[in-house]
Amino acid sequence: MGTWSTALFGNDIALDVQANYMHYLRSGLSDAKASRQIIADYEGELVDEYEASIVWCALAATQWKVGRLQSYVRNKALRAIKRGGDLPRWEEENTPREVGSRRRVLNNLRKKLESDPPPRKKIKLNSPEPALTKTVKSPWTKGEVIAFETSPGKLALLLVEGLRTEDGPTDYTYFSLLDWNGSRVPTANKIQKLELLLDSAAIASVESDPIPWHRIKQPGIKRRGRGNLYMDEHGVGGFQSSKTWDDLPKWIRKTRTKKRQAYLAWLR
Repeated sequence: MGTWSTALFGNDIALDVQANYMHYLRSGLSDAKASRQIIADYEGELVDEYEASIVWCALAATQWKVGRLQSYVRNKALRAIKRGGDLPRWEEENTPREVGSRRRVLNNLRKKLESDPPPRKKIKLNSPEPALTKTVKSPWTKGEVIAFETSPGKLALLLVEGLRTEDGPTDYTYFSLLDWNGSRVPTANKIQKLELLLDSAAIASVESDPIPWHRIKQPGIKRRGRGNLYMDEHGVGGFQSSKTWDDLPKWIRKTRTKKRQAYLAWLR
């Protein structure tokens, strides 16, 4: 999990929960369905006590703001705050001043959730997405490294592991994740030494999912891939997930987990 401040939405999990919940509402899902989709999306985080508190607090705060606070979400968040939320993890990894700041954030959220929410706000629905009718040629080449902004000020490094063109209207770029995160692109020498995490994200090059260039930096660095994984008719050695650009931040977060990193030993 990437964290850049003590604010309620000062980490990538909370920020993604907020963005995804609003996306589901704007896509036309009901309040209940949008909440159920968030719970399904963050099933892995909800088994961790501290990350679960972040999910429930972010969801409750977002629902409160738009006048759609559901009682069970409110209760989950309040119980998490009563148990200390994610403060034990902050106490392990941060200064007393930062811990105190995070405690105030949680206390303020508790007071807000115990108050009456504002009137229900009308959510403007997104326009229908265009049909997948035209393929866009991938702008990258195999071995190229790009930096992708997962959240404000936080970058991930992706390696173009392979390119594939299928029969029909879809081309794919396969991105593997380098074992690094930060706010500034590291040197070319350091990039050459970084481990590659298991799994690849297969992103279709289509008009309906345009490349978010405002979130991408191209440092002009190339490096070799894993070597022991190969391109075949199924993709990069069989380890890949079909993703959209909107999916990418969550995929990056999950690929960074300890469970995925444990596969590094297997790759060797």
